[in-house]
Amino acid sequence: MNNLRVKARHKTVLGIEGNLPNEGDVYLLRVIKLIPSEALVLYLVGENIIPPDQKLGMIVFSIVCLLFAFLSRSRLTKDKNHTSPQWQSVIISSISFIIWVYASGGIFASFGLYQQWVATLTLITWVFFIPYLYKGEPQDE
Repeated sequence: MNNLRVKARHKTVLGIEGNLPNEGDVYLLRVIKLIPSEALVLYLVGENIIPPDQKLGMIVFSIVCLLFAFLSRSRLTKDKNHTSPQWQSVIISSISFIIWVYASGGIFASFGLYQQWVATLTLITWVFFIPYLYKGEPQDE
């Protein structure tokens, strides 16, 4: 089960990245793999169900969703060649979840900790730069 394992692209002899889809993850595919959409969907649905005055409920639900993101990415980044999860990807996905939760307002807004411009800039900066900073593990030759 390696569909969310992030893999670096091979370099050619000249040091130019290859362009075949099976040579590793391109930028957009790394973005997709590093954002835990399954946990975000769960969180966004719950955020809209839990009444705004139920702060404790939002805290507990947010923690449960973060744990779900962490555990699901831990499981989904293992494969037959790697018995341990791809921990860097798991941590980055967990941070991505927290940033997206902040960007949605939700629990942070209910405690007066939300600034829309900070949330927006943090989100777009993170989503833009993290695939450049983390390219994945080298592929087995």
